[in-house]
Amino acid sequence: MARLTIVEKGRSRIYDICEEVVRIGGSSDNNIELSDPSASKSHCEIRQTSKGFRLVDLESKHGTAVNGDFVNQAVLEPGDKVQVGKSVLVFEEASSARVQVQSPARSTGGRARRPAPVPLRSRDDDGERSWHRHKKGMPGWAVGLIVAGSAGLLMLMVFGIISSSSKDDPGVTVIRQAQFLYDEGEPEKALTKLKEVDGIRGVPAWALSERDRLAGECNNRLEEARLFGLHNQAKREMNLIYRFVEKSTDYAEINRKLDEVVKRYEDHGDIVKRLGPELDRLRKKYPRPGKP
Repeated sequence: MARLTIVEKGRSRIYDICEEVVRIGGSSDNNIELSDPSASKSHCEIRQTSKGFRLVDLESKHGTAVNGDFVNQAVLEPGDKVQVGKSVLVFEEASSARVQVQSPARSTGGRARRPAPVPLRSRDDDGERSWHRHKKGMPGWAVGLIVAGSAGLLMLMVFGIISSSSKDDPGVTVIRQAQFLYDEGEPEKALTKLKEVDGIRGVPAWALSERDRLAGECNNRLEEARLFGLHNQAKREMNLIYRFVEKSTDYAEINRKLDEVVKRYEDHGDIVKRLGPELDRLRKKYPRPGKP
């Protein structure tokens, strides 16, 4: 089992990763709540995939770094240090024998939520345990097993009828492979795979429609990733300017650097709009020389 060692304000706590998606940030809605004011409300998340645990930055204000490098996405390796603001989360692979469950009451500086325990047996409204009701008849678990088995058999029969006409169709197979690549976070590879359909004859009309839909989603995701990367790059440039103003009183040079950021991303209005409040704050604090 994987786990995170969270180091925050000189204190550490452990969070065992049991969920498929673990969200991290300053809001109490997250699985891991950080008290660090520099952490965004929804800062980043860790997803379990077939390739391992993938860290995804959620367009946080100050970015997310792994081992000192800012990233949009990264597959975590044991020992990786994830920087969220001033907090550090160390990713580890823990054997089941060493897994420790930490009580939320003992954690400091934030809450690491755990799923509520599920009772082994429930009670009825009259206070009796529900399993007493089946003493004289068929056990309740047996009835549930029969119902579930019947429903599963029916679904298999229906699926077999639907898929029998297309299971051997090479075009359908290629589209399913592309869908798998898309689900694994590889939209570019999925688009390459979809191009193979053009050379296959006799692909059903519904499959071609599915191909077009999936291609559109791949293109949208690639464009989102491109803009996301540009936005993170712009934020890193702004962070460099913040470091510069801490050491310099050259207002002209500060404004020149701000102008360069605006000019570099002027074709991406959304990025300039997001940076607008920071740009205005810096220009107000460090006005151009000769300007009232």
